[in-house]
Amino acid sequence: MQERALALAAQSDRPADAKGVKLNALQRTVEADALRYGFVTVEMARARRTATFTIKAPSTAQPQTTQAIVEAGVAWWPLQMARELEDAILQMRTNELEIGTWLIRTEGDAAAVLACDATLLANKDHCWCARRSPAAPHVQPARCLVA
Repeated sequence: MQERALALAAQSDRPADAKGVKLNALQRTVEADALRYGFVTVEMARARRTATFTIKAPSTAQPQTTQAIVEAGVAWWPLQMARELEDAILQMRTNELEIGTWLIRTEGDAAAVLACDATLLANKDHCWCARRSPAAPHVQPARCLVA
């Protein structure tokens, strides 16, 4: 197993001196009928067997350069939002089996989200963290199929 892992790591184009991002525990508030994170909220209507996922756009300017993205680390909106959404999906799939329909809505400035998409695409060849971010537009379709 270790040989295979080392062989795969050797194929990586990530610079040897690249700094990783420490993935701290997510801040989640669990209520009787809701899950609340920084950018994701899930509100359940148990009688209707529905859950409404609300994803909030960033409210502040986001980093646009590779260095600034790495410095923002886990607080970089695309990474934080994607981690929160993934956790919420896992929580719902594991713990809320009676909820049959998920509604997805968004809040906030669409231009701010489009700016993040543009940054991800502009840096995908130069920044391993932009290329590997679960929020990257070119990564999401595969992730949505699994959810």
